[in-house]
Order: sequence, then C-alpha cells, then structure tokens
Amino acid sequence: MSESFVPDFKYDVFVSYAHVDDRPVMGAETGWVSALQRNIFALLDRRLGRRENYAPFIDHRLRGNHEIDDLLKAVDASATLVVILSPGWCESTYCHDELKHFLNRKVGNRPRDIFIVEMLKVTSDNRPKDLPNTRAYRFWYEDGNGHTHTYGDLKYRDPELEYAKQLDELAQELADHLKILRAEAPAKVPAPPLPLVAEPPPSIVAGPRTPVVIAEVTDDLVAQRADVSRYLRDQNFEVLPEGTYRYLPPKDVEAALGRDLERAAGFVQLLGETPGHTDSQMPSGMPGLQYQVANRRGARIVQWRKPDIDLDAIALSEYRALVSGETAKEMALRDFCKFAVDFLRPPVVVTPSHPEAIFINADQPDLEVARKFKENLEDEFTVVIPSAEGDPEELRTMMDDYLTNCESVVMLYAATKPTWIDRQLWRFNKVARNRERPPRLLAVLEIPPDKPKPSVGLPGLTALSAQGIEAGLALLRETLLGQHLTA
Repeated sequence: MSESFVPDFKYDVFVSYAHVDDRPVMGAETGWVSALQRNIFALLDRRLGRRENYAPFIDHRLRGNHEIDDLLKAVDASATLVVILSPGWCESTYCHDELKHFLNRKVGNRPRDIFIVEMLKVTSDNRPKDLPNTRAYRFWYEDGNGHTHTYGDLKYRDPELEYAKQLDELAQELADHLKILRAEAPAKVPAPPLPLVAEPPPSIVAGPRTPVVIAEVTDDLVAQRADVSRYLRDQNFEVLPEGTYRYLPPKDVEAALGRDLERAAGFVQLLGETPGHTDSQMPSGMPGLQYQVANRRGARIVQWRKPDIDLDAIALSEYRALVSGETAKEMALRDFCKFAVDFLRPPVVVTPSHPEAIFINADQPDLEVARKFKENLEDEFTVVIPSAEGDPEELRTMMDDYLTNCESVVMLYAATKPTWIDRQLWRFNKVARNRERPPRLLAVLEIPPDKPKPSVGLPGLTALSAQGIEAGLALLRETLLGQHLTA
C-alpha cells in the first residue's frame, strides 16, 4: 500500500467530480474522468519516481447519502484537491460539500492547493462563488458555431495533441506542488529520499526561479499561452498569476496584477485579433486593462502579436494601438519564447559571500570538537561553525545561509544522536535547490566508527570515519585538500 508523499496527510490527491461526467460515451471503455485520473497518475508515477511514493484517493463508487461522510473524511486527509469543473460539478451538492470542507478545514486549506480541470465551459454567472481563482487547465475547445466540446471525448476533431499538452502541464504542476508541500512540512521523521531520476534537459537552469507575469488572453490564444508558460517554466521561471484573473471584476484585476508585478521580473502579453469582452469598466478589454496596469507600474513589458493580423480590420482604436505598439513582436511563437527568456532573465551575479568556505555543522555536544577543528584548519581554509547563542530565528537563517553558500558542508557525528544527523541532512536537502552549484564536499564525519548509519541518503554524500578526534581532524584536512586544492 502506498504511503503519502506529503507528511501528515493520508492522501496526496483527491479528485472531486460529478459522476455524470464519468459515464462512458459510445465506443469508450471507461469514463472521461477515470481516463483522466489514470493518465495523471501514470505521469505522476514518472515524476515522483514510482506509484509507491504517493497516495491518491480514487472514488469509483456511486455517491449516496450514506457515503458523503466517508468522502469528506478523505477530503480532510488529502493534501491537494483536483476539481473536474463542468455543469455537472456545478449542479452537484456533494461536489460543493467537498470544496467547502476542503476550504474550511483547520490545516491545508489554501486555495493554491486546489487545481481546476475545466472539462466543459462554465460561464462566470454559473461558476460557484466559493471556487477560488486558482490555476485552471482547459480541456475543452469551441467550434465555429459557439458550441464547446471536451478533448479526449467524442472526436469532432483530432484532440490528442491539446489533450496531451494540458494533461502533461497539469501532472507537472501537481508534482511540483506536492514537492513544495512536502518540503514545507515539519520534518518529524526524515522521509526516505526519492529514487534518482533522469537529469533535466540542458536548457533548464538551476537555482531559484525568476517570477514573471503572463497576462490573461482571449479565448483564441489559450493554447499559445499554455505553450509560452510551459517554455518559461522549463527555463526556470515562476509563472504568475498562480491562479487566474479571468473571473475578477476590473478593480480586483488591477489589485491582483499589481501585487504580482511587485515581485515579477517582467510582464509577458500575447495579442490576437480581438480584445475580447469590453464594457464600460473595461473599454479596451482585458488585454488593454492588464497592459495599462503593467505600464503604470513601470514593468518590463514584452509582447507577442499573432502573425498576419490585419491591423486595419481592428475596429477598436485603443486595441489597434496596443497591437501595433513598438513592444509587440510579430514572429513565430517559438522565436518569441527565446526572445522573452533573453529579455526577462536577470544577469548572473556571482557573490563571493563565502569564498571557499567550509561549514562544519555540529550539535551542542560536539561544538567543542568543531571549535578545535576550526582553529586547526582556518590557516588553510575559511571555516564556519554554528553559533552557540543568539536569537533562534537568526540562528536558523545563518544555518541556511551556510548550507546554501559554503563550498563544503561537513556534519560532525561524534557525541550527537543519529536523529540530529538525519534532521541536518534533510534540512540540507530542502535548501539545496537554492545553491548555485553542488558542494565540493558533502560529508558525515563519524568519530568513532560503527555508529548507527544515517537514515537519509543524498546524492554525493561522503561517509568519513575515524577512531578519534585527532585522526578525524587529519582525515578531514586530507579530504578537504583533495577536494579544494585539486578542483
């Protein structure tokens, strides 16, 4: 039986759906929701290593009054909620109860823990008021008659490519979010490390992600916006907004966009032939409103214009001016993605805050040994050890700074308990994502040998052991010289 990926939860994913949406149509072996669940979990298997690494809740039973309590208990025990949004979901009392229960529980009730799969179009008027404006994944398209159809259902047209794109993005974002929740959870008992996965493509840049806002688009550019978002995420950008501005009134759009722009490196906008819906509050449509907010706030703006637009055919003068502006680039979408990355990526700044520094991490019982090591090594290296006194919050910040920036990290394993070593290794695992490069040496120095081995294994972790303190100092000096002077 699988154990949950996120600590303190029984399940990692709960899928909320109306059973009317899972009835198989003619020629289908399974219902649409069941097929979607199977595909999502197959992709999560790959991204999290194997099925045993996480625990989804799957409800294949017909819902009845006698089952709602069991379903709500499962919602309460789930780290994330995936909503299959459709007219059927909006009409389902049980689905609304699941959402309300998720949002009203004491822990894990944040809107960003909710993922919305749009199975069919739901208008703003019919959309439930308590459904957060969180990120949505569109699995429907509109034909020339204004009718909507679901990807992967009846084949009015070949839907596999767009279905696959949305499915892949949903699975990737869900996997990334589960990793964030896991990292945020208190480390009561160190979780086992994930199995090694394939190295990321060379295009992915290591280090903290750079936030960037991608503007909401008109319906004809939804697929292109998803492609740009996917490309930027692959290039180590954090795409904002976390949810959507689509269902917000104009004044709330300005406030939400303003908050996102405050921490973003720039504003990316895709422009088509029409401004979409316009009214007295949005005379230039949602594209114009978003551009005005970004421009007033002095954001770095990069825009793409759909090729071959007939500018003279655009009746609204304000929108025509926006589409024909100097910042609107008319080019192939792939070329625009590369241009946007070069435009938005901040310059690489090398900060020699701890040049060639060695962090000897030690628990309270081993601090005297750490001080002795520091005194004997500081003629050859910059050595730092934990501070014995001070404000706990400041000490934690300093600890994370050392783990993130020092060239080598050594955990001293002498008089301390094995659980301290486990906690420190897991702490390093959490902050390692912020390092510019892996440490030259990541080691546990055991004095004397034959102690219980750490429960946490990390890539590149070196095990050192010595019979006594003097032998340990000599071994550490020899190892450091080998790592630092020959690198």
